[in-house]
Amino acid sequence: MISNTKIHLDKKTILELTKLNISSDDVLEIIELKDGWFNTAYLIEFVNEFSCVLKVGPPIDADIMNYEINMMASEVACLKLVSSNIKIPSPKILFSDLSRSVIQYQYFFMDYLEGKSWDKLKSKLSDHQNNSISHQLGELTAAINSYESDFFGYFNLEPKFEMWYETFRSMCLFLFKDALKYKVLLPINESTFLSVLSRYKSSFDEVKKAKLIHWDLSGPNIIIRKLSENNYSLTGVIDFERALWADPLMENILFDINNKNKAYFEGYKHNLLTTANQTIRRIFYNMYLCLIMVIEDGPRNYDDKSSVTWAFTELKKNFKLLNDQNIDG
Repeated sequence: MISNTKIHLDKKTILELTKLNISSDDVLEIIELKDGWFNTAYLIEFVNEFSCVLKVGPPIDADIMNYEINMMASEVACLKLVSSNIKIPSPKILFSDLSRSVIQYQYFFMDYLEGKSWDKLKSKLSDHQNNSISHQLGELTAAINSYESDFFGYFNLEPKFEMWYETFRSMCLFLFKDALKYKVLLPINESTFLSVLSRYKSSFDEVKKAKLIHWDLSGPNIIIRKLSENNYSLTGVIDFERALWADPLMENILFDINNKNKAYFEGYKHNLLTTANQTIRRIFYNMYLCLIMVIEDGPRNYDDKSSVTWAFTELKKNFKLLNDQNIDG
């Protein structure tokens, strides 16, 4: 993905950082991992068969959204938090430098997780195999959501609040400020959105405890491996940069409010979408995600606008759902 936040490091700089912080062994190959939309990542393979990943943040003066401030620091801190939990297979931080003193970018090295992303294999797997991965993902998500905090909010970003409604409202305000700053046209204006949100405040007040959520458990971030001819296993999850303390129902894997992912909930051991109030909150979380996807094209200027077009349509669709006569807050 081509994005204005992604930078390019030359081979000489990558080798210098690697030798300074990881190993003096000879590097066999450097491969840019191009799937991400925000940071730049390189797979570094050594002659001794060891591999690691170098992840590099955007320039200090890059146009980014408010919620993306301190995002690399958030990912490093969150990965360190869950690193000892065997139920959450994730990369280990090998070295991090957020000071910009060696190069002008923040960066860190982490383990390379063997396998392929689920989105690249999903269409080739049987329903049974995909259901098995969904079940394992449910178990992994439950382990992530088991971490608790006294305050709601982004992992490494202020402000934080004791009440979920105030937190979510503040997060939405950040987005509308971004839309104004980058002159992004939205199908819903700020005052209308906040008015409808206030109408459903009681739905948000049901959420009493802040839980850790990954918030980007999409196919590209789920790593799986083939163990035998018909057996695939979830071997890791990556990209914790958007983690936050929130309602577990906000995990983006739950975007489908029709609640069809039976295997996932069986792994999670609890169905999070059973009441009208839960459905209302999930619709707002869908709109929050879609707002981000539409607004971020302002600073990013993506070469491929298909995801922006999809999000714009889904934003209107989900806003309309709140007026459904079957949903009563």
